Amino acid sequence: MPTILYQNPPLVYLRSKKTGSHSVKHCMRQYAEENSISFLEVRSKDTDTLDDHKFISHMPAKVLQERLDVWDTSKKFTFVRNPWKCLKSYYYFNKYTGPKYNWNNLNNYSLDNIEDFTKSLIDIKGTCNFNREIYTIDDQVICDVYDVKDINKIMKKFFNINAPKIFVQNYEKEDIIISEKIDNFIYRDYSWEIDEFGYTKPAVD
Repeated sequence: MPTILYQNPPLVYLRSKKTGSHSVKHCMRQYAEENSISFLEVRSKDTDTLDDHKFISHMPAKVLQERLDVWDTSKKFTFVRNPWKCLKSYYYFNKYTGPKYNWNNLNNYSLDNIEDFTKSLIDIKGTCNFNREIYTIDDQVICDVYDVKDINKIMKKFFNINAPKIFVQNYEKEDIIISEKIDNFIYRDYSWEIDEFGYTKPAVD
């Protein structure tokens, strides 16, 4: 679920995964408090579902559109990240970080290796782009999308606040090889992001 500032026009942050969302939410909260702006910040648990709650973290834009009363009048934004790095980060989170904080792998993604993980994402979600439903409706981008590398510049532009340093998670050491098969999935499912931001596969990660 995004953080929402009830200003004029309302500002809605569509919270994508593995893109520094905690830093963005921190800036929005600080700005709201300093300027006496009403804001909504949902701190849902990873086990919360849309069946039981009106808003949850990382909720799809199509569902949020139906539940948020200021949707039509709001300005919306989100961040994306190099898809090769983002997919790898999401795999690591599901396998190593999440369990440390009692996060449950509710979708039963395969965690044996990154190739099986990617295949299981596609089998369950229909795509390995686990963020796309957050900022698209019927496969159309419905908000301003920024590269996470520009997070500090955007926070300065919107709120005149420097974003806090993005927390870098320490993972178990694992030899990760992004195979040609995964490359093909990424080129297919992140084609818009690749075209928009010129993302390429990192030579060394």
